[in-house]
Amino acid sequence: GVGDGTILPLRGLDGAWLKGKTGSDAESLARLSDGSIVVAFEQQHRLWRYPAARDPMSGRPQAFPPPPGLDDLDGNSGLEALTDLEGGALLAIVEGSKRDSESTAFLWRDGRWSTLTFAHAAGFRPTGATRLPSGDVLVIERRFNMIEGLGVRLVRVPKAAIGPDARLDGEVLASLEYPATLDNMEGVAAVRDASGATMIYLLSDDNFSGID
Repeated sequence: GVGDGTILPLRGLDGAWLKGKTGSDAESLARLSDGSIVVAFEQQHRLWRYPAARDPMSGRPQAFPPPPGLDDLDGNSGLEALTDLEGGALLAIVEGSKRDSESTAFLWRDGRWSTLTFAHAAGFRPTGATRLPSGDVLVIERRFNMIEGLGVRLVRVPKAAIGPDARLDGEVLASLEYPATLDNMEGVAAVRDASGATMIYLLSDDNFSGID
């Protein structure tokens, strides 16, 4: 199980606590091999790197080089899924779609960004990603509309498929629909337990909304 979770604010580049939805809309994070954490923000699109520490999220961040075209994205269509890869690389996937079944993705490797395409189901959007123990990447795809309701897919992308100019078309491992218990799933983590089994944890973001 998971317990003792705490929600805390983040600090900005000046060391002050972030305030307001526009400036503090953190959507995804990835822990790098040195213990630092890269956080992706929407509304004001940017990447910040928080220093390695016992409590890194309370530290003072530094700006991380953004992928090309980040400022051109719509306010609520930024880097929604972010995960570390083997060898110190990062994979970032945009929530907004190029078409109804494709989203732009970016790969950070060897100090520079390259562009990829992430293929997803029509009506769904990528909302979270994590690296599996195998090195493959697990992506959450979420759907929400008033006709079809809420739906969630978990898709595995092989590590060998991730490279510059690639089209990432993953394998569906799970598809969750009503009457399964669902929420606004926007975070995912993979952890090996004591037996060696891979445990998948999903995190929902209710945006402090009163809508059940």
